[in-house]
Amino acid sequence: MISKDEIAFIQEKSHSKAIPSPKILVKDHKKPDENGNFPTRLVCPATNFTAGFPKLGYKAIEKVLKRNKIVFGTRTITQAVDLKTKLEKLGLTANNATIASIDAEAMYPSIKYKLIEQAVNYYADTIDDDEDHIKIHIGLELIKFGLKNTILTFVDKYYKYDGNLKMNEKGLTIGGYESAWLADLAMSYLLDKKNQGPLNELKYFGIYCDDGIGV
Repeated sequence: MISKDEIAFIQEKSHSKAIPSPKILVKDHKKPDENGNFPTRLVCPATNFTAGFPKLGYKAIEKVLKRNKIVFGTRTITQAVDLKTKLEKLGLTANNATIASIDAEAMYPSIKYKLIEQAVNYYADTIDDDEDHIKIHIGLELIKFGLKNTILTFVDKYYKYDGNLKMNEKGLTIGGYESAWLADLAMSYLLDKKNQGPLNELKYFGIYCDDGIGV
């Protein structure tokens, strides 16, 4: 299921044994507080040598779902031009509509493995091919391995991301290759499972990871 480039990628990752330090990113596009301090974001870099496994895991699941024409992500904003096109077709502008912007707080860490597994199995439920189900299971195992073994170094000591939490309670990292796609899949699952009555009252509602827009 994987290409030569993807094989080279996983070999490079597994042989590197890279254990990075966490990074603090300054959100200088935001307004500073009363003391002049900008908000920050803690990032677990994807250079971690275990990060290649969940990347291949989510890629495998994505390929299986697409090949079986499984529809998911109906509320997902794929790119800015897609959002612009949809709003223009609806005739919505800043002058004739009220726009609400949503920014979920600490979204990635709140997307736990248990939710990811539920979302994947929900969309794979209609697939008849047993071999595809095996591939999805292996994909989930690769994701699980990566989330379980994200190791960071700080001041000459090693730490495991999410520490002693049980596997089902471990969340996505900010910085992981797989985090964006899995966050979108998990949110699509939650929206598909919930009564979307209030959202259907809106002219438009879309999400991209932790950012959403309602018009």
